Amino acid sequence: MVLPNPCPLSYGVDFGTVRLGPFDPKSILYWAERAGSAYPVKLAAWSGSFCIQRQRFFTKLIDWESPSARIHAIRKKWGELMAKASILDSYYQSLYRHHLREIPTIVRRHLQIYESAGMMSVDIDELLATPFSQNVGLFSWKRRGEQRGWALMGFPGFQLNYPPANLASECEDWITSDLNYTKGTEYALKPSIDSYCDFLLRAQKHYESGRLDDAFLHFMISLDLLLGEENNSADSVSTRVAILVHRQFDQPREKLVAEVKALYRQRSKYVHDGQQIDSQSVESIDRICCEVLWTVLAAAGANRSIDLDSWLKQIEYIGASLEVAKDIDQSVFTLAGIPQKGHERNPPSKIVHRTDRSSFIPYESAFNRTKLTLMP
Repeated sequence: MVLPNPCPLSYGVDFGTVRLGPFDPKSILYWAERAGSAYPVKLAAWSGSFCIQRQRFFTKLIDWESPSARIHAIRKKWGELMAKASILDSYYQSLYRHHLREIPTIVRRHLQIYESAGMMSVDIDELLATPFSQNVGLFSWKRRGEQRGWALMGFPGFQLNYPPANLASECEDWITSDLNYTKGTEYALKPSIDSYCDFLLRAQKHYESGRLDDAFLHFMISLDLLLGEENNSADSVSTRVAILVHRQFDQPREKLVAEVKALYRQRSKYVHDGQQIDSQSVESIDRICCEVLWTVLAAAGANRSIDLDSWLKQIEYIGASLEVAKDIDQSVFTLAGIPQKGHERNPPSKIVHRTDRSSFIPYESAFNRTKLTLMP
């Protein structure tokens, strides 16, 4: 998809098999020419415009040249032009739109951890609805050794919100280097991490939109899913959270237990009495949830085979040892994902949440604290 906005030639960001960057028509024109197909306008006129591009991939196509294809009857009765307009172009346009709708899922899967932690946010649906943009596609195949193809164009809709170009790669580098967690690796904790991130992501999206009550509830639910027990969730979660993050927060475990229990009481008052959630509480639970995320990722990175039950048992062992002032080797903390005392986990960015935010999401660098506004 080619958007109407000019794009800096130095801009480029990859989300898995989807790339955002300046449009360069050379490759698609080369393959279209080889396939004997062409576009109704000169694509070179859009060179340098912002582009959402998906890598080449395989898909199944109907063999319209097969003798059994009903299009031959239409060709015979109405002519080649009518057959192409009524059948072929409609078919390829529909197939193009089907694969275009897959792009948000590809991007969200790639950014799942970063968006769940509030490190960044990419509204890919908004980008795909950009006004005055152009859908440019090409289907190519071989039949009897000869290259064939179908070039197509279309015109969708409105809005813009670009992410900083290098932010996704910076987030991935930080998680790999600081937490030893590599995307695409098989971890026994992965299903639990995915479930946790799903609810964190919903919380972050509510937070970005100023829906503090909904954000708060989803943050609390995410902790329940990961750390809670069926009959005693508030106590078990509060205790486990305190064990996991007391070093990073440089606070006594007792104080953190009390803080998390206070958040549970707020949730209860909201659910049963309709008492609104204040922004400070949302900021607090957001920070706690993110630190827990870093901890479970680090635990997975330290031991690929550890599952949720084993990880929770490690947390319980550490908690029991701390209660009786038993010396614990740092390796035990490391296997649970807990860093050394004094070690702060500072991701490369964090979205600055504001209740009066515009539709353009500001970012704050974790290192120089300068605000990065998305390109208008």
